[in-house]
Amino acid sequence: MPSTRDKIRGEYENKIKRNSPPEKIFETFASFKDQDGKLYMTHSDLFKALCPFNYTTKILNEEDEQKLPFKSKIINKIIDTNQDGKISIYEYYMVLCLI
Repeated sequence: MPSTRDKIRGEYENKIKRNSPPEKIFETFASFKDQDGKLYMTHSDLFKALCPFNYTTKILNEEDEQKLPFKSKIINKIIDTNQDGKISIYEYYMVLCLI
């Protein structure tokens, strides 16, 4: 059972996904900033931004993601077009257009 804090965070994230423009969603979920101050998403950030908040307690960490090679291959070939391991805002827009 998720904690009250997780429920509040989940409601907030879901509200942002429903009511905000893509730029705000990208800024909210992007967790990587380069030396120039540009924001990027990791692969797991992208899935958090696209999927509704899951109220279960199991959270995939980086080790669990490495066990899913099929997902990583799809992301690298289709979404991460320059294959640098980061999702730029332009790649994020492309995903939204495809969806």
